[in-house]
Amino acid sequence: MRTQGTNRTGRSGSKQDQADAAREARAGERDAAAATPQGLLALQATVGNAVAVQMLRRAGLQDREEHRHDAGCGHEEAQRPTVQRSAVHDDLRTPGIQQRRGQAAGTDKGSGLKVSDPSDRSERAGEANARRVMAAPARTDVQRAPDPSGRPAPGAVVQRVGDPQEMLHETYWKEQMIASGRSLAEPGGSKAQGGKGPKGKGSGSKGAKGAKGAKESSGRLLKDILQKIGPELLAELAQRSEEAEAGQLKIYRTMDTAEAVEILAWQGKAAPTESWIAEAPNRDPGTLTTDYHAARTAGEIGPMPVSNHLGDEGQATGYFKRPTEQVMIEFTLKKGAHELLFSPKYMAIAGDSGTPDHIRQTRETESEKFPRASGGEGKLAGYIGVKSEAKEPFSLSLGNSDITRLLFQLFVVDIRVTKGEENLSNS
Repeated sequence: MRTQGTNRTGRSGSKQDQADAAREARAGERDAAAATPQGLLALQATVGNAVAVQMLRRAGLQDREEHRHDAGCGHEEAQRPTVQRSAVHDDLRTPGIQQRRGQAAGTDKGSGLKVSDPSDRSERAGEANARRVMAAPARTDVQRAPDPSGRPAPGAVVQRVGDPQEMLHETYWKEQMIASGRSLAEPGGSKAQGGKGPKGKGSGSKGAKGAKGAKESSGRLLKDILQKIGPELLAELAQRSEEAEAGQLKIYRTMDTAEAVEILAWQGKAAPTESWIAEAPNRDPGTLTTDYHAARTAGEIGPMPVSNHLGDEGQATGYFKRPTEQVMIEFTLKKGAHELLFSPKYMAIAGDSGTPDHIRQTRETESEKFPRASGGEGKLAGYIGVKSEAKEPFSLSLGNSDITRLLFQLFVVDIRVTKGEENLSNS
């Protein structure tokens, strides 16, 4: 006895049932085809997004797309990397945002599809946003996932964005050494200060051999500062001053009251001297130094009358031992000037040990080497010298050279008395 409504093959005896079964089979084939990227694109082009989504739901794909991670889903949500979306993405998504808000303009082509024109308001807005984003400076605060070991990449020098004052302390330069994969051990086994070699012999005079048998480098001439070094430094500083987070380094010196009085009286010549040097490349190179001396004699321009050594505030405070006779002055450098100061182009280093050697190892390159300053005072004409100190990691040395003073003053933007101001009125 046969079951009612079926034939010997088990299929429905109704022609309508057979047609329905065939349609379901074809729908299953379409759903399976839609599971591939090529099939989905073809389906969207033929029937539109809404129908395509319905077919994906029938195939079970849409449910997978709509899965949300939670505590019970079995997925390790905590291990997923955090993606920080840039504002650039929002700017470049302007047309899509406008369409979702119903703001996008366009001309109906007769089929219900609106096509925008380059002159439409939405198109102009999108174009303006794109131009603004592309013209903006590159972001420097991109967050990257740290190495699981906590170690920096091999050979990479970590340039921290922080207080420039840290560059006056040994800890900063030790960190730079470690970050670049270098050893903190004294080179050659020497622990001497101020450029003294293993036998304790210094290199206080020009040409004398210090650690590693190196000689003091040749200094610069006044013409070098006026014609090339000074104008180039001013141009670099002007460019760095536009950087919002460049930072400013402050350097200090304790001095006799008479020196402080001269420095404060000189301040009125700072701007005219800078202008004179900035225009020096346009002057006659054959009479450049002669013209400079003539302007200086006339009292129009001149070097800052500061001498010898400068350091951080703690170092200067240690030398402030005669409160009724001394003055401490704070020299504020221009924005970003500290990055240029600690470079072979403007700095000379004495000795091969301690923090000065760390500066050398982490700042010089194959093409740019630090010149060698004198071991005794760490000075070299036309360069800001660096030498080790017994109580501080190092000090900056200007010596008594007008050429070096002229270079140093180009870094400075402000001068302020921090101690002993009352002594100025008595001088």
